[in-house]
Amino acid sequence: MTPRQVLKEGAPESRVGVFLCECGDQIAPRVDLAGLGKKLAGTPGVEHVESLPFSCLGPGLAQIRQTVAQKGLNRLIVAGCENRILLKKFEQALEALGLEEGQIELVNLRDHVARVHSGTPGDLAAKGAKLIGASQAWLAALEPAPPLPIEFKEPVIILGGGISAYGAAQELAHQGVATILARHHDLEGEWQRAPLVYPGEYQTYDRLLRTMEEVEASPLVQKEEVGDLLEVSGRFGDYTVTFAAREGEETQAFQAGAIIAALDWEMIHQLPELGHDGERIICHLELDELLRQGHPPKGRVIFWIDDLEAKQSFGAHLSLKGAWHLAWELKEQSPETQAAILYDSSIDVPADAVDRAKARQLGIALIPYDGRVRPTVRTDYLSFNRAADRVEQDLAWDLLVLSPRRRPGEDTLKVAKILGLEVKEEEFLERSPQMVRPDHVVLDEKLMVGSACLPCDLRGALSQGRRVAGKTAALVNRAKAGKLFSPRVISLMDQEKCSVCTLCREICDCLAIQPVSGPVEGLGKDVPRMVDPMLCTGEGTCAASCPELALTLQNCTLAQHEARVTALARSLAPDEVMGFGCQWSGAAAADQAGLRGLSYSRGFYLLPVRCLGQIDPIVMGRAFLEGANGLLLIGCNPEECYHSYGIDHTWSRVWVLKKLLDLCGIERERVALAHSDITRPDQYVTTVESFLQTMGRLGPIERSEDRQSKLQALYDALHGYRVRWALGVSLRRPWETNYPMHMPNPTAYDRTLTEILNEEFFRARVAHLLKQRGKSLVLADLAQALQVPEEEAYEYLKDMGHEGLISIVFINRTSYYGLPFGPQ
Repeated sequence: MTPRQVLKEGAPESRVGVFLCECGDQIAPRVDLAGLGKKLAGTPGVEHVESLPFSCLGPGLAQIRQTVAQKGLNRLIVAGCENRILLKKFEQALEALGLEEGQIELVNLRDHVARVHSGTPGDLAAKGAKLIGASQAWLAALEPAPPLPIEFKEPVIILGGGISAYGAAQELAHQGVATILARHHDLEGEWQRAPLVYPGEYQTYDRLLRTMEEVEASPLVQKEEVGDLLEVSGRFGDYTVTFAAREGEETQAFQAGAIIAALDWEMIHQLPELGHDGERIICHLELDELLRQGHPPKGRVIFWIDDLEAKQSFGAHLSLKGAWHLAWELKEQSPETQAAILYDSSIDVPADAVDRAKARQLGIALIPYDGRVRPTVRTDYLSFNRAADRVEQDLAWDLLVLSPRRRPGEDTLKVAKILGLEVKEEEFLERSPQMVRPDHVVLDEKLMVGSACLPCDLRGALSQGRRVAGKTAALVNRAKAGKLFSPRVISLMDQEKCSVCTLCREICDCLAIQPVSGPVEGLGKDVPRMVDPMLCTGEGTCAASCPELALTLQNCTLAQHEARVTALARSLAPDEVMGFGCQWSGAAAADQAGLRGLSYSRGFYLLPVRCLGQIDPIVMGRAFLEGANGLLLIGCNPEECYHSYGIDHTWSRVWVLKKLLDLCGIERERVALAHSDITRPDQYVTTVESFLQTMGRLGPIERSEDRQSKLQALYDALHGYRVRWALGVSLRRPWETNYPMHMPNPTAYDRTLTEILNEEFFRARVAHLLKQRGKSLVLADLAQALQVPEEEAYEYLKDMGHEGLISIVFINRTSYYGLPFGPQ
């Protein structure tokens, strides 16, 4: 049986131009470019081959532009140097001629061939030809898809109930953008909340009140009192936001083009083990309430900035600033009260010369202590080690004021979960943004603001709101002008194939996958998923994990990956090996190996990818089916993946390939995952040499008819829903420990995975055998051909019959197994 067809019929004709860069004396003397050019010129689909002294400089770019225009080239391969650095330059230079991202491939002849390998110019040219051939196959399988225009339906909705909402609403009104401010209280109720979230910030309260009153008076801001957030569906430009019913009202739903979530932290009293009793030992919240009621405490008041001791180091500078404001107000109301602030000397004091002069004027003492020795609270004294000389000191007190404890509240966490964030109790909603090129994503963050997202004071919260609102307004204006487009490489969902398993949403760390907004004709109550093109970074793990193959990575498709590995695998010699390298680590380290003049065996062929997470296990299976004897995947170091968890997903897929290779009777060492760092190209070289030594020891795979049949079954099994679903649910993030259903731990999961792989591999082999023989077979013949016990084969075949995958006919009390509706 031949492999599945990679190229779709009717795809645009591929007209490829290949430009070979001499790169001064870095490529041309070492690689036979003339011979390479002659070989490529005879390749179907290649319309033009030319060598240039420097393809990336002005004259070279001018020559490329002229040739593209004259010959109508719609694909381009530049064989020169680093893809990471120069690809964007070529895309910008050729954009006016219709060549955009995805239609231009760079092959690094300099750093992956010329500078790192020994051999004759002809030998190096032969390697270059294979790498260029793989890129040509990739481009031939490309079905260019333009960026999607983003339509926007006003208004913007601000939800979450955070104080930063007023800074955002004010800025949107200034920008002329219609806004819905969804809040739980009227203006008076909102104003009364401020001291509970940001106590002691007296100097900023007036500014907040002016902002609130301006927003309240703005005709562009529609104020809506709502219940709890229930659901968000849709994507940027067209959201549906639903809130719970308030008393006596129905559920409220709003249409909006963008969502800004304003989320505040929750301030609570300090832990009892730090001494809080609500009487003599209180926190900022309680002191602020006393001062607002006009009841300042008397005697000796000590503010202890104990955030480091409470394991909340992020809030230390905020508590110190809050203590300063409270002490200032305390002294203004009660000059006779003695006030002092005790703080760890490692904390930067957020006070300038004017503030320090004011402290001296008011008699507020700033006392640093040595944080290596924890202060001890006694009945009337607080003991600490002085920072200057580490000598123990006693500080008398009548009232001890501790720092408050900060955390996202329960309501904030609920909103964050509905918006798609993975949240953990007590942890703030900060996200480590995926480190991608700016042109790979439009929105590099969810539009979330407030102290629950990034710990800040009241001034900072209002500033966050204005900043994100300014970014939102800019996007709205671009959309209105018809100038807002998605990146070219994003995931797209075929909603007719989507089975609503929600696996993609769990895997997507850029939060781009959401339920479809509104009813979908013919799909009933199960609402399929959609991809928000404004958030998608094009990493592709979602597409490589989808059990239904309903997700496609536009301009970087599964068909392209299969075409590329097919072309390269078929061209490799028995002692040559292929691999994938992440552009941020493996491929980048390979680039650096060339730049630093390191050398390694030329039998390794590296295919760069955006992230290893986009490599579907189908692609790995295809490589072995088409002739690869080994496959090495080189990605980021653990916990350092540029796309968050791409390397973790790859590990799971490699593990499945190892199990399937075992079933084929092929050594599992032939597929391996390694880690690399751009700063350590020497380690990259060691990794490659080690893998090549392993492959040299194993030798080429014996390609008998039976072995190829098993590899075909491996490839076919990787298309199956059960295998892909079981693989998908293994993609745990580092903090996740639970597995679905009856699988309580990794060992139980692995047993289930093994059972599924065994069964699906057997099914694929049965289907292949029945098609090959062209007739129905009895149990003994099937078991003998597949080399499995009859008892095991019988159970598998019985299940296949119940599921309609094969036909079972009884003739003279003998079961005959055939293809559905096939020959009997």
